[in-house]
Amino acid sequence: MTNRNVSQFLRSIAANLECQMRAQSMSESALARASGVSPRTVGNFLRPSNRVTHSGTSMSCPSGTLSNLHKLAVALEVEPWELLHDSVARMRFHKAVERAFLDREQTEIDDLDA
Repeated sequence: MTNRNVSQFLRSIAANLECQMRAQSMSESALARASGVSPRTVGNFLRPSNRVTHSGTSMSCPSGTLSNLHKLAVALEVEPWELLHDSVARMRFHKAVERAFLDREQTEIDDLDA
């Protein structure tokens, strides 16, 4: 996986975490308490671009472990894969489904008018 792909993957995790936290009105500190994960680690998941290594900012490796991600998922009452999947792909899928539904609905209206 290239650094660009890793960077995109980490941003997807961050976006998914933010979405789940917002849906449950949960702050970073509340998520840290509920999951048993340190507030710093929660922050690393939410802001991977702030992750600092000895050589400076790096997006080359994840900012937390899978076990920590699992703890966050349990605290948010979601399946871990829901935090891992690409949110952009999910949005495109939902838009495609919505577009297909609207097209079908329009076709039915057109058929009634004919």
